[in-house]
Amino acid sequence: MSVNTYYLSKTKEGKFGSVFYLKQLQEADSSGGGRNLLGSMVQWIDKGVFGTPWGGTDYAIPQCMSTPKALIRELNKRKAELEIEGDTALQIKVAAGKEIVKLERNLVFDVGVGPFPMIPLNIALDIDYSRMKATTITFGEGTHSEYIPVGYMSSLYETLGGKASAAIGGRLLEKNAYISQVVLAKRYSVHFESITALSSGVDAKIEQYNTLPEIGGKVKVQKKTERTVVAEVNSDIYYLVALTASLWKNLK
Repeated sequence: MSVNTYYLSKTKEGKFGSVFYLKQLQEADSSGGGRNLLGSMVQWIDKGVFGTPWGGTDYAIPQCMSTPKALIRELNKRKAELEIEGDTALQIKVAAGKEIVKLERNLVFDVGVGPFPMIPLNIALDIDYSRMKATTITFGEGTHSEYIPVGYMSSLYETLGGKASAAIGGRLLEKNAYISQVVLAKRYSVHFESITALSSGVDAKIEQYNTLPEIGGKVKVQKKTERTVVAEVNSDIYYLVALTASLWKNLK
């Protein structure tokens, strides 16, 4: 597996800072992913061990390796000791239509034909990333991030003397990562722009996708011009669209 198996792109811009945008969305209530990834241990793929491509991009596999939210539970248990007031996980909310992320070709991991990015049930709708000019994501009402302040985690690290307890993953956590931020959205648009005219078969793919019974009105895809396709997501449930992974050892 490589980084493009799980992610569309990594960016340091915008309200959420450095995040990986998921290629395949996860429903927020997923037991081993989604919102439950926050504060959970995940496998960290290190280029020095696995020889990852894409300019040596290290990344986390977006699924829980052990008890979901174990780190949040530990922080909650130690709130008085760590002098934490209020919630151990905080939120940043985005005003409707105010957060726009533009991904240029050089920021996207895919180089060939793949599924249209960041939409639910993205079957039957492939695009050619080698011809991509840019993908623009406009997040709407309800979009927010949930994150664990690094100061809380640094205090926990110091309290434990740098040795992760068994409750939060032990030596396995020390060699891997935890999810420090998740970005959740249910109303947003994805605008794909090609450098050349889209293939003649894209109209049929769009029509086929829009008529899938599983979509149920959650997504509407349209070809706006000969070079652009826009997907509008308007769901009644939240999806995990991006995340940030952090290393235990970097808390030192």
